[in-house]
Amino acid sequence: MIAVTWFKNPHENRNYWLRFGLMRLHRAGEIVYREASLAECTGAGFDPAVAAHEHRHTSAIAVSDNDSNRGRTTRAIVDSEDSFFCMANMMPHADRYFCAGYNGAFFRDKTFEPPYPWLEPHETAFYRQRADFLIANFGDHFDRVRPFVPIGPDLDRKQPIGPLARKLRNAHDKAARALGRNHEWRFVLEDFEHRYADLLGRRNTPPAHDVVLLDTLWGWPRHREALHRRLQAMAASGNDIHSRLNWAEPSHWDGSDAAPLDKADFPITTGPVDNYEAMLAASRLGVFASGFHWGWRNIMTVALMWGLPIHADRLFLEPWFDMDRFVIGWNDHADWQDLPAALAAIDDAERTRIMAHNQAAFDELLAPECVARYFVEAALA
Repeated sequence: MIAVTWFKNPHENRNYWLRFGLMRLHRAGEIVYREASLAECTGAGFDPAVAAHEHRHTSAIAVSDNDSNRGRTTRAIVDSEDSFFCMANMMPHADRYFCAGYNGAFFRDKTFEPPYPWLEPHETAFYRQRADFLIANFGDHFDRVRPFVPIGPDLDRKQPIGPLARKLRNAHDKAARALGRNHEWRFVLEDFEHRYADLLGRRNTPPAHDVVLLDTLWGWPRHREALHRRLQAMAASGNDIHSRLNWAEPSHWDGSDAAPLDKADFPITTGPVDNYEAMLAASRLGVFASGFHWGWRNIMTVALMWGLPIHADRLFLEPWFDMDRFVIGWNDHADWQDLPAALAAIDDAERTRIMAHNQAAFDELLAPECVARYFVEAALA
C-alpha cells in the first residue's frame, strides 16, 4: 500500500486542493494518508533545512511505496507560488519538486523568453535577471522538477460551524489529543467537502451578467488598466459589466516603479460587485489578465471548474496536461481589442456547450482525487 505523509506548515493553503484529494484517496482505500508536524519531516529523510524553512505556498510530503521491492520513499515538495520565478530554494532537498508555476522551456532548455508582444523591455528586465539567477543556482537540479496543476480553488469553509457541531468537534479533538493523536484531519475533510459542494452547486448558474471581474493593479499595470478601460467602453455600449480595478503599489518585479500610474485614477469601477463568486458564476464570459503569476490565479481555476467561457492572456505556465483540453479564448493585444467580439460570440447555446465541455475536462483532470493520483504516480515514477 502506498503511504503519504503530509508535514504541515501554516502557509500552504494553496496546496489544500491536493491535500483534499489525498484525503479522498485514503477514504477510498487507494492510499494510506496521515499528517504530521513539519518538524517530523526529517524522520522521512528531508534535510533539516526543510523543517527550518519559512514556507510560503510550499508543502513537504513523503510518498512511500511499501509494496515495492525497494520499499522506497520519495521526498516531494509542492510549490504553488505564483510562478517559477518565485520558487523556494528547497529544490536540492527534494527528489521530486512539483511546480504549479512550471514552464517547459525554462526547466527543460534553461531558457526564458517573455511571451507577450505587448511587454516592454523595462517590464521584463528583472525577470530576465531572476531567470539567470535561478538557472545558475538551481539548474543542476531541474531534472527533479515536475509540472503540477493550476492553483486550486479556495477551500476555506465560508459558512460558520453551528454551536453544537463546534462543541462536538472540540470534545473529539480533546479526546484525540489525550490518546496522542495530534494530527487528525476528520473535520478538515468535512470542511473541504462542504466547500467543494458549495462550489459545485454554482455550476450551470443561468447567465445574469456579461462580465464580472474583481482585479488589483499588480503585474503589468498598464495592461490591466487597458482591460478595465475596455470594459468601461463595453458598458457604455450596453453590455452588463461589473468590474473594479483596485490600486496596488508599483513593483520593481514588473518595472511598474519605473513608469508608475497615477494613484488618483483608482479604483476604476464599472458596475457594482457585491458577491464575486455568485456574480462570476452567473456571467457569460470570464476575463483574466496575466500578471505576476504569468498565467492563472485560483479564481480562473474556479471559473474552469464551473465551465465558464474564458477570454485571457495566453498562459506562459504549463500544467502536466494540455490546457487545450479546455475551451479558452486567448487575448494577444495590449488593448484587448478582441474582447467585445469574444463576448458577442457567447449566446446561451454556446455558453451551455462550452460549460459542458469544460466541466467534463475539469472533472477528468482537476478534480481533487485526480490531482492526488497524478501527484502520487509522478512522485513514484
